[in-house]
Amino acid sequence: MYARTCFKCGDTGHIANDCPQTERLCYNCHKPGHNSSDCSEPHTAAEKTCYICGKTGHIKSDCSNNSVRCYKCQKIGHFSKDCSNTAAAAPAASVPRSFAGKQTTCFKCGGINHFARDCQAADVKCYNCGLTGHISKACSNAEGSREKTCYNCHQPGHISKDCSIAA
Repeated sequence: MYARTCFKCGDTGHIANDCPQTERLCYNCHKPGHNSSDCSEPHTAAEKTCYICGKTGHIKSDCSNNSVRCYKCQKIGHFSKDCSNTAAAAPAASVPRSFAGKQTTCFKCGGINHFARDCQAADVKCYNCGLTGHISKACSNAEGSREKTCYNCHQPGHISKDCSIAA
């Protein structure tokens, strides 16, 4: 896999959520206070990192690999939802995956360490009543009949955006 590139500062090796920069930098000149579209410096791709292939010297719009990448098998040319590689699909659900250093929770089955798009569970879990076989939008139970559970700390009474425990 290629090195990640930060959308905030343009450097490789981390993503924007983990960026040490307190202020967003111009993608073109790496100076604060303006966006690259307003930059007075000449636009060059010489030191830029491509978000598609991870190589320097060109940007996404000029990449010869300008195609979609599967997050299950890491191959170019299809989305993970269309991945037919069952050998790559099975470990994706069992290998811990993180997003910005946080544990992920599947919004389809309620399991951890995989995204809903990679979920292989046949049944969906309702977040209103906690039963499988339907989603909360189609739940016949009264709204709020089940106490909400935080996906960060797994404690009842609040949801993850209101959680006081650092993920």
